[in-house]
Amino acid sequence: MKSVLIIDDKENFRKLLKTYFNDKSYTIYEGKNSMEAINNLNNNIIDLIMLDLKLGSENGLELLSKIRSNHPLIPILLMTAYASIETAVEAMKRGASDYIQKPINFGELDIKIEKLFNFYKGEIHTLSIESVEYSDIIAESSEMKQILKMSDTVASGDTTVLLLGESGTGKELIAKYIHNRSKRAKDPFIAINCAAIPSELIESELFGAEKGSYTGASSRIIGKLELANRGTVFLDEIGDLSLSAQSKLLRAIENHTIRRIGGVNNIKLDLRVISATNKNILEMTDKQYFRKDLYYRISTYPISIPPLRDHKDDIPFLVEYYMNHYSKNLGIHPPEIKESAYIELETYSWPGNIRELKNIIERAIILNNKTISTFGLEIYKTEESNLKKRRQQEESRVIKDALNKSNMNRKKAAKILGISYRSLLYKIKQYKINYKTD
Repeated sequence: MKSVLIIDDKENFRKLLKTYFNDKSYTIYEGKNSMEAINNLNNNIIDLIMLDLKLGSENGLELLSKIRSNHPLIPILLMTAYASIETAVEAMKRGASDYIQKPINFGELDIKIEKLFNFYKGEIHTLSIESVEYSDIIAESSEMKQILKMSDTVASGDTTVLLLGESGTGKELIAKYIHNRSKRAKDPFIAINCAAIPSELIESELFGAEKGSYTGASSRIIGKLELANRGTVFLDEIGDLSLSAQSKLLRAIENHTIRRIGGVNNIKLDLRVISATNKNILEMTDKQYFRKDLYYRISTYPISIPPLRDHKDDIPFLVEYYMNHYSKNLGIHPPEIKESAYIELETYSWPGNIRELKNIIERAIILNNKTISTFGLEIYKTEESNLKKRRQQEESRVIKDALNKSNMNRKKAAKILGISYRSLLYKIKQYKINYKTD
């Protein structure tokens, strides 16, 4: 349900507009002066402002400037019985989205409001980061059907969701799937990759910043949480947030408000939070790298997305989808895939998951062969084997160093390594590490 703030000093006119907006099921707030208007803005979530140019002894343009300085995204429709070109130009300079003459023509008002909301959605899209590329999710396997079933179950409410899984498993697509099936589907879906933004900039990305609040802030920055108002914010790789940012995010989620860096006013928010991580976040809370209170707040409904190697039944359908997609983009016919190529795909371990499969299919389409008998995965298997070997060698070296530092005391070595005693014994046996008896 949308909300409107009607700011006019004439009670009868406010009643007239209230009747109009009531018929359209708006939540209605009203103010007869700037004090009441600002109080409503500070304590409620407003989607549209109807502002009269003349407010008794007050000037509506001055209030317009004040509102716009703190609420840059709310559409403001200026109402005036004294319209002139000069007034319209001045109103637009001060941040009015449009203006309408009194007495109000309600047919014209319908058109103007629709245009304002369409423009507002366009602004949100422009300011948001890259949207999800594909809206459809391929789920022919029982594993992925279960994921969609869980997503459907949680979609209708505002429960926080934590998506767990390796990189490339499609966590953002699942987040978008949940959003599209929620009551917020027509409102913004704003995604932010917490791992891709430098730690010194993450807070301004999330909460926004006022002009001059820090070196380089040459203009006001609208944060992603504010952009997502009324909709869904997707916090990808939330495990990479600093403890300072975690603290502020927890406060924003609990209080439904944010304050831009350098700002003095709180901004009310109504949004849903979906988070994702490829890390063992419970282990991070034990090591105090991630706040437990924030973990409990964001993980009301956890969903673990399986790696591609655990739902290989989907591979033929994913291949067909991406083959058709990239062939269409290049204006060519999809190539024929031989049985040997499918066997190759199904026996590969897919460390990069669906993202890796997508890249391999795109490369095959670019080569423009009429038939594909191999995707050339042998080289990847060799690289994967070499990487695993190097990782095991490095792990063995670190264990040996810990044993030496602890004078071959395995329990002390386990503490140095930050792993359980049982895990250390397993690794010693696995790598055939020689040690003296404790």
